[in-house]
Amino acid sequence: MKQPIEINIQELILHGFPPADRYKIAEAVRSELARMIVDKGFPQNLSQGTEIPSIDGGSFNMSKNMNAQTIGNHIARSVYGGLTK
Repeated sequence: MKQPIEINIQELILHGFPPADRYKIAEAVRSELARMIVDKGFPQNLSQGTEIPSIDGGSFNMSKNMNAQTIGNHIARSVYGGLTK
């Protein structure tokens, strides 16, 4: 049986996004990150109780017509990539 995991993102700093989209973006990050962990697994380099003080998610290009879901998905992929470094 798989052990449950908990990821607590205390602060997600986003620059250049409308404040009204923050909750939609946050929910998209949560759901995409959960999906990636289920599909790809939890990074092996992290052990139980590991705390990571910060992750630099880098940057990505976006267009004006990107919705909050797409933006959140990009952010989640960056966070997952930061977990595997």
